[in-house]
Amino acid sequence: MKKKDNKTAKFFRKLVYSNRVVTVLCLLLLQLLYLAIFCFSIYKNNYYINAISVVLQLIFALTIISTERNSAYKMGWVLLVFILPIFGCLFYLIYGLNVSNKRLRNNIETAFLQNDKMQTKLNVLQKLTNEQEFYKSFCDYLNKQGYPAFDNTNVNFFSSGESLFDDVLQNLALAQKQIFIETFILEEGLLWDKMLSIIQAKAQQGVQVKIIYDDMGSIAKVKKNYYKKLCEINGVECVKFNKVTPFLFKSINNRDHRKIIVVDGVAYMGGANIADEYANIKTKYGYWLDHGIKLCGEGANGIISMFIDIWNAFSQNKLDKTCLIAEQINTGGIVQPFATNPFNKTDIAYNVYLDIINRADRYLYISTPYFIPDNTLIQALKHASQRGVDVRILVPKIPDKKIPYRLTKANFAPLIKEGVKFYYYTSGFNHAKTLISDDQIAVVGTINLDYVSMFLNFECGVLLYKNTCLTEIASHFTQVFNTSSLIGEQDAKRTLIGRFVDKVLVTIEMLF
Repeated sequence: MKKKDNKTAKFFRKLVYSNRVVTVLCLLLLQLLYLAIFCFSIYKNNYYINAISVVLQLIFALTIISTERNSAYKMGWVLLVFILPIFGCLFYLIYGLNVSNKRLRNNIETAFLQNDKMQTKLNVLQKLTNEQEFYKSFCDYLNKQGYPAFDNTNVNFFSSGESLFDDVLQNLALAQKQIFIETFILEEGLLWDKMLSIIQAKAQQGVQVKIIYDDMGSIAKVKKNYYKKLCEINGVECVKFNKVTPFLFKSINNRDHRKIIVVDGVAYMGGANIADEYANIKTKYGYWLDHGIKLCGEGANGIISMFIDIWNAFSQNKLDKTCLIAEQINTGGIVQPFATNPFNKTDIAYNVYLDIINRADRYLYISTPYFIPDNTLIQALKHASQRGVDVRILVPKIPDKKIPYRLTKANFAPLIKEGVKFYYYTSGFNHAKTLISDDQIAVVGTINLDYVSMFLNFECGVLLYKNTCLTEIASHFTQVFNTSSLIGEQDAKRTLIGRFVDKVLVTIEMLF
């Protein structure tokens, strides 16, 4: 009888693990339903609760308004608190205050403080002052957040995932000291098989290998304990970022959406996850457009330092400044790698994007798979177009997620009326996250123009000041625009009911 029970238990465990996404969602929905029933029963059985709920609503609303967060983000929570009083207040305690992610917050903040940050060198600041005074405030702002600017760095821009990973594979084969990988999605397939084969060989040769993947991003891509399997490889250590559990009081947001690969003193960053579709090995949505960047030289140390921040928050085997092995390369231009942290009081990526939009003079080109900005960003884009800036935004024609795609299209009409040009990428799916303005400044990284990316996730990017690759990036944008479809006002029209549904969906998205 005992053997049968063990077999039954193993069967159900296997069922749960093989359908982990469905299991987590079902259990979370059941808990939400129980919470809703509990709140309703309080109202039903206690007549005085109305007076108490009004007081709670006011307290929570004032608390939310007083927080140092984006106004649109705060508005979503205030609406929830007033529409569903007790439920909204409890939900805000769980997710709005990030109580459920307190341990993650503490680990991240401790690791960040312990990682002795570099500072922008005086010669770099002087170079910006002499050549690009207009952008020096960017450098000062990010430097104060712990992300210095560097010269002596060579930059390569990749206009596709396959060209990026071809270069990565070549460099992995040459690795002698360290291989660091951080990714939102890690999926078993041809690409990862090639990478893992090289990584195993290098680990046996004594190369230090550290791997981070996000549990939510990879939940349907690898088995639950895949990180343990990687740790069984001699010389390889792997950690899973922010483990997903089917409990309401364990937050499922604040994901590690960063994509970083470091090979010795060379660092890569961009929108491409480690999965076959990003390298166009699989073509589920047609040709997959993605951008990436490679830093060789001192700037690579900025990205390595960002990796150390996350790694030290999860691993007992800490990394230190001895990993900053990138050497200077005498070349023009300045780079400034930076990261966003949802636990910071300042929304770094949001501020960088807003600043670039407001300073644009001749043109502003943006590529993003999801375009769900807040009202401040929308007004900034409108104003840029009104003052004569050529504002063009590239979005996918083929969606990978239905709701973000609907919300992206909902933002077309008001901006098109003010002269902003939207283009559908028609050859497949546009996953590139890049912004460039006036051949002077650009950002290449992992940042989407939506609430989740700007305010809730861990993201990263590289700010390029008057770098030699800016001409290449601008030329690439022009080529893509020429082969894409310009969206007209008629295409952007929405019905009254459609606009109402969009507002509801935007409000829901702001809460997570």
